[in-house]
Amino acid sequence: MSRAPSAAPSAAPSDAPTAPAGAGSAAALEVRGLSKSFGANRVLRDLTFALRPGAVTALLGENGSGKSTLVKVLAGVHAPDGGELAVHGEPLALPLTPDRARAAGLRFLHQDLGLVEELTVADNLALTLRERRPALAPVNRRAEAARAAELLDAFAVAAPAGAHVADLPASQRGMLAVARVFGDVGATPVVFLDEPTAALAADDVARLYTAVRRIAERGASVVLISHRLEEVLEVADQILVLRDGRLVADRPNQGLTVARLVEDMTGRPPAPVDTAAPSPAAGEPVLAVRGLRGARLHGVDLELHPGEVLGVTGLVGCGRSELARIVGGSQRPAGGAVEVDGRPRTFRSAADAIAAGIVSVPQNRHLQGVILDLTVRENLTLGDLRPVSGRWAVSGARERAEARRLIEEFDIRPGDPEADVRSLSGGNQQKVALARAVRLAPRVLVLDEPSQGIDIGAREGIARVVRRLSEDGVAVLLATSDLDELMDLADRVVVLDRGRVTATVPMAGTGRAELFHAITASAGAPAAGSAAQKGTAA
Repeated sequence: MSRAPSAAPSAAPSDAPTAPAGAGSAAALEVRGLSKSFGANRVLRDLTFALRPGAVTALLGENGSGKSTLVKVLAGVHAPDGGELAVHGEPLALPLTPDRARAAGLRFLHQDLGLVEELTVADNLALTLRERRPALAPVNRRAEAARAAELLDAFAVAAPAGAHVADLPASQRGMLAVARVFGDVGATPVVFLDEPTAALAADDVARLYTAVRRIAERGASVVLISHRLEEVLEVADQILVLRDGRLVADRPNQGLTVARLVEDMTGRPPAPVDTAAPSPAAGEPVLAVRGLRGARLHGVDLELHPGEVLGVTGLVGCGRSELARIVGGSQRPAGGAVEVDGRPRTFRSAADAIAAGIVSVPQNRHLQGVILDLTVRENLTLGDLRPVSGRWAVSGARERAEARRLIEEFDIRPGDPEADVRSLSGGNQQKVALARAVRLAPRVLVLDEPSQGIDIGAREGIARVVRRLSEDGVAVLLATSDLDELMDLADRVVVLDRGRVTATVPMAGTGRAELFHAITASAGAPAAGSAAQKGTAA
């Protein structure tokens, strides 16, 4: 699946990092001895590498490997502990600022895209250009419209220049963000693209990579940060791999496979896994989805049995959170069915799902999981006031007793029922949300990224609750991108890619490398390679 070798010079094949070219060389970006720590945690460890003009370089690594920190150092967000940078042979003093990084020709497309939804397509494309004009200079609308039309055509963005970004589908937003970053570059920039194809359909992926090759042919250095390893092998000239903050591989993309990249990223080769395994659970499923469709989902089927923890995972844009929302009743499906005990059910709200025995802990706890301005007591009992109510009103004594019971059971700290939830740590806020859900005695508990942004102690506490519920016969749908969480809790893992089930992995006897391989090997756009390979490398 790897690309044909490029005509540009490349480093010798090696598992060890190659030495960067010296000052005055053709290197687009040189990094020497770059390090970064947060407290006692060393996130980047003496990184040394060089990027060539006219090349597409893939920057790979598991979550937590240091990729995001490296990008933030280069973008001027974080100050490194030490190291040296040079752009096209010119030293660049550290730490950087965003303005100095931009002036040096470094450009970044982040996962959040950075679009302003309230503005039009044309205004979004013009934003970065307007930043650099004199403060009182008039806006040249005619020139901006012409530039917008040129970029929309080049990147096949099927949206009118006057349309508001909020009204665009996800794939058009993604292509618009890419068009903007490439429309704001000089002759030989260094462009970092972080998961640029996450929200794109296969045809859009092909168009994007064709455009990337054309930009590289003009002398740009493009850095592709992606977990979609099939796509990486189709388009990249060079491969850099980080693991635990170290550069563990720097090699040309010649004869490489997904399995080899997974070995670099995880430290061990993946063993074969049956990725079409049925559920080992006996009896009828308590929950099933049949042909489920939504904004991201395209015909998902799965079954969940009593006492089973079913993981749902995949790369950015796979649709796992949308699946959790639909099953939990907070989003209406576009098609398909949700079945409880073999009977199709229609949920118009989360309350309908709760009535059917399905209770959710949503991903965004601040907006949907807890009410920050209420007390711990009020949050814990809000889901069902009947057990703490007297004949005419809520009983304060009963409510306080119920809150104290849950605080002790779920180890919520501080243990003050009258503390505002806003004052709690993220982990304890998540415990409040989980306790409120479990209090409703669910038959199916839906957890969407339950460990996101919480400390290790809170993670372990939530894991204990999940194991206890499973032992008591509760079925758990665990939608998460956290491989450690899946390894620790899941009986099976369903892998999604762009809204479709691509693998089902039994976790008994499955290691981290095997799970990572199942996720990344399943993620690819069949059309990407054919279009991208029509270009020739610089």
